[in-house]
Amino acid sequence: MIKLKKSFLAVMTILMATFVTQSCKKTEDSVSPDDTTTGVQGSVNVEITDAPSDDANLKGTFVTVTEVRIDGKKFSGFSGKKTIELSAYQNGNVAALGLGNIKTGSYNNISLILDNATDQNGNAPGCYALATDNTKYNLTGSVTGQTEVVSSKAFEVKENQQTNLVLDFDIRKAVMDENGSASGGYRFVSSGDLNASTRVLVKAQAGAIKGTCANYKETNSKLIVYAYKKGTYSSSETKGQGSGNVQFKNAVTSCVADGNGNYNLAFLEEGDYELQFANYKNSGSGQFSLQSMANINSLISLNSVSVKANASVTLNVTILGFLSL
Repeated sequence: MIKLKKSFLAVMTILMATFVTQSCKKTEDSVSPDDTTTGVQGSVNVEITDAPSDDANLKGTFVTVTEVRIDGKKFSGFSGKKTIELSAYQNGNVAALGLGNIKTGSYNNISLILDNATDQNGNAPGCYALATDNTKYNLTGSVTGQTEVVSSKAFEVKENQQTNLVLDFDIRKAVMDENGSASGGYRFVSSGDLNASTRVLVKAQAGAIKGTCANYKETNSKLIVYAYKKGTYSSSETKGQGSGNVQFKNAVTSCVADGNGNYNLAFLEEGDYELQFANYKNSGSGQFSLQSMANINSLISLNSVSVKANASVTLNVTILGFLSL
């Protein structure tokens, strides 16, 4: 009888240890508190936006998100599998990625886990560029499985408060054109450049620069406005850089002026910026090519535009002409 009791106690001890181990593993794998967590919590809302491509042959760029991670741990605020057409969310527009509770404290990055194989409807591929002739180009090529895109940004989650985060996925920097190569089409840039093509910001700490470009219609061209941190622009930015041969690679963000010359540089962190206005024309192959930099007249210096959190700077300019590269 004594031996039987000892055996029963031993089995129960093993079962309890297994339960504790599995419970701990669940908590460690997820940044979100489970039902047994009694710690202090706040909430995080994650959204995604995009900066435009300068490729006239691109009709849309699609990524399929299977998981969102915060500091490498699963964020339960995101659910399911979601395919997002990134170019539909520009000029301050966003797509929701999820809202959920997490433990209070300091965090350092957001990750997107992308499905390379299939989209949310089970169709292949999971991430692709859609050309104007409706051809799909697999952005991950022959790479199977998943692609992780990591964007670093320190942020705080406070008790009973909501932290709103925006992930800017800049397809201009993220997708490279291979039409000049043997394989042709489009694909993601290298892993390091792909990570660098994204940025995370706290929405409450961001502002915008917007305005109108007078004389724009008369130019008969495409005007892209680039925002740089003050003092970081140089003429070498007009040259292609990195694995994707990206022009204006170090711009914080960019936007295309609409048909009336209106532009909106959204989601800029508080600070000082300089703006560059670039003139593009269709090369005939559908690809817009950089022709010149615009000679701009403005009441505010374009080399020092101060952006405050939760505020918008109106900067109307006049195009006087164009400067050779």
